[in-house]
Amino acid sequence: MNELITIVVPVYNVENYLDKCVDSIVNQTYTNLEIILVDDGSTDSSGKKCDEWAEKDCRIKVIHKENGGLSDARNKGIDVATGKWIGFIDSDDYIDITMFEKLYNACIENDCKVSSCGFLREFDDKSLNEHWTTKEDMLLDRDGMMEYLYAAAVGWGAWNKLYDISLFDDVRYPYGKTREDEYTTYKIFCKVDKLYYLSECLYFYYQRDNSITGVSFSIKNLDSLEALQQAMEFHKKNGNKKYYNRALEEYIRDTCEFALKNNCEGAEKRKIDKILKKDAKDVLKNNHLDFIKKLKLLMVSYCIGLYRFIGVTSRKIRGFQ
Repeated sequence: MNELITIVVPVYNVENYLDKCVDSIVNQTYTNLEIILVDDGSTDSSGKKCDEWAEKDCRIKVIHKENGGLSDARNKGIDVATGKWIGFIDSDDYIDITMFEKLYNACIENDCKVSSCGFLREFDDKSLNEHWTTKEDMLLDRDGMMEYLYAAAVGWGAWNKLYDISLFDDVRYPYGKTREDEYTTYKIFCKVDKLYYLSECLYFYYQRDNSITGVSFSIKNLDSLEALQQAMEFHKKNGNKKYYNRALEEYIRDTCEFALKNNCEGAEKRKIDKILKKDAKDVLKNNHLDFIKKLKLLMVSYCIGLYRFIGVTSRKIRGFQ
């Protein structure tokens, strides 16, 4: 069995990184690939580089479109994909040449519709590289998948996974959001009964200073809270109380964490604080919160300045930034 795998690569102004990314894809040990490079209105030479790669490798297709953001580019790739399986690679990252062979074999051997692998966050200062993985390979049932998803072990990212493309029949990435994976991955996981996780780090996630995740805190970070709100509504609608409570835990954690991280100035800072206060008050209406969580939320709701002072001081004492 050697089924076609579609790999979608959204491309936007990555002329210095694109060659390394595409080179790692075309040299995969799994060769039955359809590679879709979606040029999302790049203003540098990225679009030209996409066309040059298509001339070198007949498996590569190029879509040139107006800029619509990462989600829109991924969705365009999904719409034209012809593979039985689909994966996503961000264009400033690269992958181990065995990644898709191993992810595919994991799915076939374990009768799974989705598999995932560990990844390494790579910084310009190589001494700061971080491995995000587990100690061993795991075959996870749905409960395990959701727990590891919210615990960030399996990870929200679309890019370290291989999916049966049928899972995207009624799922697309949200237009204009910076935390697009957090709006989507839980919906995919709720469609399947199991996932095989490879502990080997096969994906290399490059952390650029000017990338979406590398910029300082801003109001766009609050997309994460909106994504978790939608997740709670989704789980509640589907009667999944356990997953609802897990999403709620993350919602509380993020609300309190963002209250500490809000280093914006002036009007933007006040706007973000106002949203966080409202979110904290809304969550307080839940009767199943323990005392510590209620106390934190009360402080965020009514004394966010004091909460921030205590939190920042505590972190400095413990040696955290």
